[in-house]
Amino acid sequence: GVLEFFSDARQRFLKPGGVLIPSGIDLMVAPVEREDLWRQIEFWNQHPAGFDFLPARKIAVNTGYPIKLQPQDLLAAPRVIVSLAADEFPASIPTIETSMEVERAGTLHGIGGWFRAQLSPRIAMSNGPLDATRIGRRNVYFPIDRPVAVEKGDRVSVTMTIRPGEVMVTWKV
Repeated sequence: GVLEFFSDARQRFLKPGGVLIPSGIDLMVAPVEREDLWRQIEFWNQHPAGFDFLPARKIAVNTGYPIKLQPQDLLAAPRVIVSLAADEFPASIPTIETSMEVERAGTLHGIGGWFRAQLSPRIAMSNGPLDATRIGRRNVYFPIDRPVAVEKGDRVSVTMTIRPGEVMVTWKV
């Protein structure tokens, strides 16, 4: 909700010459290998007691999950998918794209997402898995439909649309 809150605060409360903190936010993504998270999605492909849960799987694979990612979960260096300045926070983020080069062989299970907020010219806070002073806020895991084996040098392309007001994120990997 930070985009909506900042837009509202800027319009209603900020005096001329005032500043918003944070001054900007970067949204970051990276390809993720996490078999345990993937198994939670695949659970819905099973038929416990003879029940068909496949319709629930369609929802599960299209849901973002709060998780605390670790550095070893990342298959590539993170990329900034969008940088937002506090004086221009939009109500929604149009379709954005990025591409990353895989740094180690593994299995791609989804995309991890997190943020970095610029509090002052020299101070930032982040919940990113590579940040030694990361804050306790969780990351988001966006699963893909099927795991994909990747090799060092492969490219992973990500397209996302974020509509905070509708609590909606779409992704294509």
